[in-house]
Amino acid sequence: MNLIKIFFISLRKPFNALEKVYNAASMVLGPIESKTLYPQALHKSKLRMLADNLYWVLRYREVNISYFFYGLDRKNSPSLNSFLSTRQQMSLIGKQIASSGGTTTKAIVKDKFLFALVAQALGYPSPYNIAFLEPDVVDCFSPRQLMSYETFIEKYEGFRGFCKPIYGKGARGIFTLGIQDGKIFVNDDVVSLKTFQSYLKEKTLLQEKIIQHEDMSKLYPSSINTIRLVTILKDRKAIPLAAALRVGAYGNFVDNIKAGGMVAGINLETGKLQGNALFKYRKPGKPGIVTHHPNTGVALDGYQIPMFQECVDLACQFHRDLGNLPTIGWDIAITPTTPCIIEGNTLWDASMFLALEPNFKTKLIEVIKRPHT
Repeated sequence: MNLIKIFFISLRKPFNALEKVYNAASMVLGPIESKTLYPQALHKSKLRMLADNLYWVLRYREVNISYFFYGLDRKNSPSLNSFLSTRQQMSLIGKQIASSGGTTTKAIVKDKFLFALVAQALGYPSPYNIAFLEPDVVDCFSPRQLMSYETFIEKYEGFRGFCKPIYGKGARGIFTLGIQDGKIFVNDDVVSLKTFQSYLKEKTLLQEKIIQHEDMSKLYPSSINTIRLVTILKDRKAIPLAAALRVGAYGNFVDNIKAGGMVAGINLETGKLQGNALFKYRKPGKPGIVTHHPNTGVALDGYQIPMFQECVDLACQFHRDLGNLPTIGWDIAITPTTPCIIEGNTLWDASMFLALEPNFKTKLIEVIKRPHT
């Protein structure tokens, strides 16, 4: 039996490689007008783009899904080696976590339920955990009790919150939940109880809804627009490395760039947006780079993020409290009265900063590889 298993595993590797080559080729051989962020620029030939992506697959054993996000389809674009593959990012940070003894702390940060408990125990503003949602029962926390969905709907009339997989990444599996007049609303659409339960494919955490600051709602009111703030340990102190703002668009309820949101850089000194905003995945017929929000019309460059310095101070203090993690990517919302730390990410995705900031690869490698404690 073991020999048969080993045989099929050995077959899987070449098939996986062929699949990656196929996906890389498909990405660049079709029409690029709907993919490029720079439709007016001079572009590389299809053959050159194919060569770029086959090189990436062969060298890093992955498809470069950020190829167009980085503008690598343009003539005279930066070198491929100016960017980090996902494998490089994860290896670079993962090795530092292992060598620093931060594996246990990483597990706490990764778990959205535990992270919120630790944050609140240490006095950091964070969304309150309401319940675990399972397909057939609701496990409420305060007071701790199991209840049917019929009882939950009755007791939580008027409730609005967010549902998220405990170990989810990006925006995968996240949706809003509302209960009004005995009806269930998912992302503002009425659904049956059976349909709602079908969304619960894994253990799901229900958290209270965050009310965001009016200046954040002005940008786009349909999503909670969050700051991604990266901190690092240097000489036993946590300091900010980079920051960006993610903003929803085009009717999305989440701001994540993988779910159709856009991202703009934040000046660490002033807390203002700087430059244009980028969409990682363009909608057909829509621009990939914008100076104003496409729905609200708000000008982005120079827009002041409220309480930004408080965000930096909270994240740096929390990082010090957590101890020996070399770097953390924080997701922070701004409420009317205070920043709210939604979650921390130990293996955070650097692609937005690589796209926004020239030479970010060099900057990251320098600060991650040096001693951090």
